[in-house]
Amino acid sequence: MHVLHSMHAVHHSSHPEGRRQCGPRAGARYREEPQRGRGRRSCRRSWCERRAQEAARLERHCGNVEGRQDLRFGARGAGFRRQGSVAVRVAVDTNRYVDLCKGISGTVEILETADVFVLPFVVLAELRAGFLLGRRQVENERAFHWLLQKDGVEVLYPNDQTTHHYASVYRQLRKQGTPIPPNDMWLAALVLQHNLALHARDRHFDHLPQLVRV
Repeated sequence: MHVLHSMHAVHHSSHPEGRRQCGPRAGARYREEPQRGRGRRSCRRSWCERRAQEAARLERHCGNVEGRQDLRFGARGAGFRRQGSVAVRVAVDTNRYVDLCKGISGTVEILETADVFVLPFVVLAELRAGFLLGRRQVENERAFHWLLQKDGVEVLYPNDQTTHHYASVYRQLRKQGTPIPPNDMWLAALVLQHNLALHARDRHFDHLPQLVRV
């Protein structure tokens, strides 16, 4: 089960598209499955399935965020590393949202001192896939809805301009031979389009040095 279908997957130049892996019918799945690099392909389940199952294992923490009066995004006014009158908007990946729910101090501080806490659409999709695979779907959806209604929280969806940024990211990663999952390419495209700062744990974002990281 893929959380979201993407138009492209980045392939390493040494493994041309269509090359069969792990069995006689693996070629089609290899073309569709996001890649993290050589030696880490799997014909048993896709990257999106692995990410959703990881979220499901951690979903017991996601209900903890509901009702927390101490969470006030943008409440400190100055913003994280704010310069002049420019408002700082921080986007998170799925892992950092879970860190927020667990109360990890570094993540909580960064998001509270940001002017706007941004949740890209792919993060919503991955979290909800994790909720469906877990045992606390209703509880986690309720807590998630509570968070989305708070001041200073924004959900971000792609538009036509986003696709141009996606294409640029795709080309860059392909030339570098440093593929990353399609969901994270969408996340990177939104961050670049809207001049966001990115708070993410995954190291493969290091392949995109133009991203502002916090």
